[in-house]
Amino acid sequence: RGGGGSVMAAQLAQALAATTAPHAEPRRQAEEYLKQAALQPGYCLNLLQLLATPGTDETVAQCGAVAFKNFVKKRWAPGEPEGVGQAPLPAIPEAEKDQVK
Repeated sequence: RGGGGSVMAAQLAQALAATTAPHAEPRRQAEEYLKQAALQPGYCLNLLQLLATPGTDETVAQCGAVAFKNFVKKRWAPGEPEGVGQAPLPAIPEAEKDQVK
């Protein structure tokens, strides 16, 4: 079992928890981290791992479920870019799609 996935899942849990912070700066940093993490291979699988882990904080699980839904919605079969002058988001690799299914 590779340790990289569990490390990323732990970092994702911290970032997801921080998205609910009362102060703007920790939220902004967490949102930026999640945006960058979403570009890494295995992001959606790490979210699923986090969601499947017994004892995951309820708030983290809810935030993770929403992040997973949004990620899959935007990246399963990406279409138009999110903004003017931006490149389309890369699609989820087929190998990851197979594991998600």
